[in-house]
Amino acid sequence: MNDNVKLARELDLDGIHIGIEDMNILEAKKILGNDKIVGISCYNNLESALYAEKNGANYVSFGSLYKTTTKKNPLSLNVETFKKAKSTPIATAIKRSA
Repeated sequence: MNDNVKLARELDLDGIHIGIEDMNILEAKKILGNDKIVGISCYNNLESALYAEKNGANYVSFGSLYKTTTKKNPLSLNVETFKKAKSTPIATAIKRSA
């Protein structure tokens, strides 16, 4: 489910993906509980990714890997940000998903 945390809870979905304008990770975890998957869009911002990881995000995304027409202004993945992320605590999640 994308963005709608309350609907994800109501439908008892496995998890949710939220963006910076949707909801704070702490609020999402409070609504869903710790047993649900919460992913966060970090928009090539390493500090946002570290905050999300520290507060229980199961994964983070930095930007689009491929061109997309589903977003009005898609942000492409910044390879340098991704490389920096690999040397931080979020590296565990990066390695698990690779």
